[in-house]
This record gives sequence, structure tokens and C-alpha cells, in this order.
Amino acid sequence: MKLGIEGKVALVTGGARGLGKACAIALAEEGCRVVVTARRRASAEANAASFKDMGVRVVASDVTDAAQVDALFETIRRDEGGVDILVYNTGGPPGSTFDAATEKEHMLAYRMLILGYTWCVKQALADMTPRGWGRIVSLGSFVVKESRHDLPPHALHSINRAGQMGLSKTISNEVGKHGVTVNTIATGPFDNYPDSDAAQRFRARAEREGLTDEELRAERAASVPMGRVGRPEEIGALCAFLASDSAGFITGQTLVIDGGKSQAIL
Repeated sequence: MKLGIEGKVALVTGGARGLGKACAIALAEEGCRVVVTARRRASAEANAASFKDMGVRVVASDVTDAAQVDALFETIRRDEGGVDILVYNTGGPPGSTFDAATEKEHMLAYRMLILGYTWCVKQALADMTPRGWGRIVSLGSFVVKESRHDLPPHALHSINRAGQMGLSKTISNEVGKHGVTVNTIATGPFDNYPDSDAAQRFRARAEREGLTDEELRAERAASVPMGRVGRPEEIGALCAFLASDSAGFITGQTLVIDGGKSQAIL
């Protein structure tokens, strides 16, 4: 299938590693001119080599800082002519129960998942709406569909992931007439890249509990009807499709990709 996005400028926040990286690779393979962000300059420089020969540009920018977001988009406008595709991805907020979550953790989660997203979308729409075409995809979590008691503490996820999803729906209603679509990918358990935050958390847990990688993988897979965890390229493929011309009539949706782990029917 020809996705029709060759030559489009795509910005993937948090795309230097993890599932954001999978999205960046998929978009680059479709011929997009891809810019990815990393929060720190050292991380940006360290991860640039992993995109060698793909034409992906890695820049340092913290999307929880409004001034850095403004500077990022101005740089892309100067160098690339503006953003056609925005993939908003950040690391997850702190894992905490409702009782234990501190005000500092609440504010960090809000800046990561709501404020940063708001700032990036506003800047992206300034490029997209005059052109009559644009794609906005945010990476979220299946907890927006089903909050389960058997998951790790995720109070801050539940609050802010749901808020981000609701914001996306509202934005989609306002910008559809301009040819801009806005969708959320709600992810379940994935076998992430070794350098991702999620992979590091799982390694720490395995070490703490004396589990082997195989035992931890089997435990995670046991909760998934398909009997396995997802592969990063499966996220990338879905993201690239949502960014395509073929997905031009899909907007305001939350698409769950979790191997059937969530039992919600809607």
C-alpha cells in the first residue's frame, strides 16, 4: 500500500528511543523527513547513530518546557518548512497509587501528557491548517479503556492519559474541516528496545525479584490472549498508517493495540 506521505515532514517527540523510535523508523521508511527529539543533548547525540543512513535528525528538546517547544518548531520551519505530521510521545508519568502520589509527581505528569501535548499541537496546527492537511498521533496507554486492579500503580496514568485522549477528541472536532486528523494509539505490553525507559524498568524489576528475562517475558505474555507481547514495529506500522492519506477519514479515535489484553468492548 502506498501511504502517500513521501516528502512529508514528521516530528516525533521522544522518538530517539522506545516506541517513539519505532514510529520514527516507520515514517522514515515511508520517505518522510523525520525529526525526533530527546530531552537532553547528550541523549540526542548518543542516539543519533542509531538512525544512521535513515536521514532522521535528532535534536535536543524538552516538550515539558513551552519555550523549548516554540524554539523547536521555529527551527523546523526554518530548516524543513514546517510540520506535516506530529507524533506526540513521552515517557510515562511516575508509577504511584492515588494515596502516595505527591503534588510534584502530579505536576510532572500533567506537564508531560497534557501541557506538552497542548503546546506541540498548537504549534503544529499553525503549519497544518493553512495547508489543509495534517496528521496528529499521540501514543497513550490501554488504561484509558480499562483500569485494572492487577496492573502496577497507575493513578497518574489514568488521570492524564484519559485527559489527553479527551483533549485529542475535542481537537479533532475543531480541525477536521482543515483536513487534519487527530488520533490516539493506546498501547499494551510491548517488547521494547533495550535502551527504552520501559525496558530498563523491566530489567530492574527482574533483578530485584530474581527473575530471568525469559520468566519475566513469559509472565507478561500470560496476560495477553495472543500469548505474546507486541513488537515495536507493530506500533510503527499503525502510526504510519494513521499518518497516511489512506487514513484521512479516521479521526477522533483511540485505537488499542494490546494483543487483546484489555477486555473492554468499546
